[in-house]
Amino acid sequence: MAAPIVAGVGGLVSAFGSNQAGQAAQDEANFNASIKKQQARITLDQAAEDERRLRVQAGKVIGGIKTSIGASGVKNEGSALDVLQESMANAELDALTTRHQGQLKAWALQVGAQGDEMAGRNARTASAFNTAGALLSGGASVISKF
Repeated sequence: MAAPIVAGVGGLVSAFGSNQAGQAAQDEANFNASIKKQQARITLDQAAEDERRLRVQAGKVIGGIKTSIGASGVKNEGSALDVLQESMANAELDALTTRHQGQLKAWALQVGAQGDEMAGRNARTASAFNTAGALLSGGASVISKF
């Protein structure tokens, strides 16, 4: 008489453990995903600030170039204008590159977060099947004892 009870309780304990493991795995994956999403937002904010600082610094450098050109008596044409235009283009390219690099890092973090969320859902689904299997196995053990 004790064997069917033990088999039934064993099946229930196994099912409960499987369910808890799946929930814990999903909770962990969701936590990891939320951290990556937060890091993505911070990365975008940081890239925007870096871009802003680059533009401010470039403005100072370009202003210095204009001042030097004016102080030397050279007109804003020919080689002097070419140097100024190239400096402005390089400054813009640096700012855009900084923004783009931040966007790429943020995108990679978002993709990682999506992967974590998917892994959590998969763990939860697998635990549901394992739970059902444990219950069926335990039930079959109980039935076989009679």
